[in-house]
Amino acid sequence: MKTLVFTAKKLLDVLSELERIEDGEMFRRYVFKIIHSEVMKASYLNVRHLETDTYDGNNILVSDLVLAGQQSQDQMLIFCCGLDDSGEVAHRLMREIQATRITLEALQQQKHELSYWRASDYRQRYELHKQEKSLLQKTYLFVDIGNVFLFMFKQRSLGTIVDFKRELMRYSRHRVKGPVVKPLSVWSLTSSLRK
Repeated sequence: MKTLVFTAKKLLDVLSELERIEDGEMFRRYVFKIIHSEVMKASYLNVRHLETDTYDGNNILVSDLVLAGQQSQDQMLIFCCGLDDSGEVAHRLMREIQATRITLEALQQQKHELSYWRASDYRQRYELHKQEKSLLQKTYLFVDIGNVFLFMFKQRSLGTIVDFKRELMRYSRHRVKGPVVKPLSVWSLTSSLRK
């Protein structure tokens, strides 16, 4: 299975969106949707990787989606088992994210103070842009992000770790059991068009 990672930019965007959500049910659905879609994406990429090394990204087969759905349930269980109820990982990551936010704000302030008329300021602006880009490209393991989601879930008094895992697995199973699509062969498609 490919390792699930989040970039700092994506994490900052998701956390700022989650902080704006007031409703507990909406928060729960949004978090579960993020986790489920990331696990499904990794499962699908893993199925495609196992099938062929020359994957062009355009040939999506229903059988691949079914295999990815089956594999995603195993990966979701592994993800749930990797969650830590102590909050140590979440606190460490939250401190790191807060430090990243402060650094990004300082870089933005420095860029704002630079002039557009001096050549030295252009060079400094470019260096600040490179620092900002390297900060935003830092990656975090998705299990660690899951611990942050769990911490926020408990902080909003939506339940315990057991509730989080149970509801996440139920949400994921419900999503995978979506409508069954039967693939049509080319012959049946052309014969139905002739009628």
